[in-house]
Amino acid sequence: MIRMVAQRLLVGVFVMWGAASLIFLIVRAAPGDPATVLLGPDADRTQIEQLRESLGLDRSLGVQYVSYLGDVSRLDFGESHRLGRPAMDAVLDRLPATIDLTLTATAVAVIVGLTLGMLAGGRPGGALDRVVSACTIALQSFPTFWIGIMLVLVFALGLGLLPSSGVGTPQHLVLPALTLAFPFIAIIARLTRTSVAETMREGYVQTARSKGLGERQVLLGHALRNSLIPVVTVVGVQVGALVGGAVIVENVFAWPGLGSLVVDAVANRDYAVVQGVTLLIAGVVVVLNLIADIAAVPEQLVKAAPPRTRRRLLSHVPHLVVGLYLLVALVGPLLIGYDPVHTSLTDRLLAPGSETSTGTTAWFGTDGLGRDVLAQIVYGARTSVLIGVSTVAISCLVGVVLGAVAGYFRGGVDAVLARVFDILLAFPAILLAIVIAGAFERSVLLVVVALSATGWITFARVTRGVALTIRERPWVDAARVLGVPGRSILVRHVLPFTAGPIVALATLEFALVVLAEAGLSFLGIGLPASTVSWGQTIANGKEYLEGQWWISTLPGIALSFLIINVGILGDQLTARHRRGRTD
Repeated sequence: MIRMVAQRLLVGVFVMWGAASLIFLIVRAAPGDPATVLLGPDADRTQIEQLRESLGLDRSLGVQYVSYLGDVSRLDFGESHRLGRPAMDAVLDRLPATIDLTLTATAVAVIVGLTLGMLAGGRPGGALDRVVSACTIALQSFPTFWIGIMLVLVFALGLGLLPSSGVGTPQHLVLPALTLAFPFIAIIARLTRTSVAETMREGYVQTARSKGLGERQVLLGHALRNSLIPVVTVVGVQVGALVGGAVIVENVFAWPGLGSLVVDAVANRDYAVVQGVTLLIAGVVVVLNLIADIAAVPEQLVKAAPPRTRRRLLSHVPHLVVGLYLLVALVGPLLIGYDPVHTSLTDRLLAPGSETSTGTTAWFGTDGLGRDVLAQIVYGARTSVLIGVSTVAISCLVGVVLGAVAGYFRGGVDAVLARVFDILLAFPAILLAIVIAGAFERSVLLVVVALSATGWITFARVTRGVALTIRERPWVDAARVLGVPGRSILVRHVLPFTAGPIVALATLEFALVVLAEAGLSFLGIGLPASTVSWGQTIANGKEYLEGQWWISTLPGIALSFLIINVGILGDQLTARHRRGRTD
């Protein structure tokens, strides 16, 4: 145990070095002179040179890098020229708010998730189990920022029970914590449900029943207690993901934490603050992963197996829905007949079904600038599908190639790939995407690259696992004996076995990419203003929630419905692959 902990600590130090180096490269690769960006276009040459000298930008890149590492080791990230104070001071001022939000969300998620999972797993296949399964699928499919906006619409603006933003009282924490906790509740509930259902079939549980113990005693005293290990492991890992989710949630509720700080810093190219926030969060994730490694359990206990679909007719619904969305993305803009970014102040804030000044019907209403919401949903579908397919294709290509090579040939390639995994996974995916997308000029290609930065890791891990298994099969050994080159064995005998899991994984990753792209657009990062996105449309309607609910609500429904059906489709493909492998 001590040796394992020491090894993980060394890996953690290496990961922090890699994370710091990655942030350094991203910041230095950003277009434009940081001094010019900070001072603005009106600065003269003398001012720019003085600032470059004070920032150390007049030195060689190698000297800057060594100096940067020295400063980071002392937690000195430089001066925030936007705030006029040390960046670390600004980060530490905002840290308590993020800690409060994250810990509260974690507590809510653990309590509610364990309760729902325990009740569902106690009677698998029952009515409650089906209800909980449906709810968890929905909670994992709804964008967190849209959940937050809907909670504001209902509980703040509609019922007036809770404040919609700000801090100061426990009531201000309720809506942000619930918003952040909902996806986490779904993960814990599904995991607990699967673990409890498996434990209830164990012999010692049957023995407890035979001794006359009631079902409640069996469930609480035996099944739940022995099902907590995988839950504790996942909680440790997911808390790091919660910190990443807080980046978006804090911007929905104007919560003064690290999330709102880093988004403002990215928008204003305040690189000192960006470095401070990202590396602090990376350090938290590394520590939590170390704790999770110590409490590690077999992977098959950690992953919740999706329930099989019993009704063949209903099993085809996700195929039809996803196909319809793809059709809308391809030909919908040709049928709409009007520009989604065209503004008309005479037609602003029209209710759904109203007639516009040109005689057409705004079936989904218009937004604050008179833009048709239906047109934005249709064009937003094209944007999401384009980015989703492109990102998954790039991630799949890179991940499969690297994973197959590492898993089959092993050695140094495998060791290097493992360390790259550790470095990239030190950052919550959405946080790294925000930093990359905010550092460069806006474009669709930039968003694809930003989302692919971590998207390929899952494909590489799955492919590596398959390659490690297949390389030990007898026919692969026979091919080696016959002198077949390793590259040919890899292509002909190993890669074909990755097709099933990769197709299922690609479907699930597509849903995650669409959600992440919507999150970036909601924050106003990545895409050009002329490119329509669901996240952008939802953000545009936030200020009109009290009277014009449709601007944010309808695009959110369209986005969530797509993610739900893509998720179900991915579960079906995964289950089909597992059944085929078992057979």
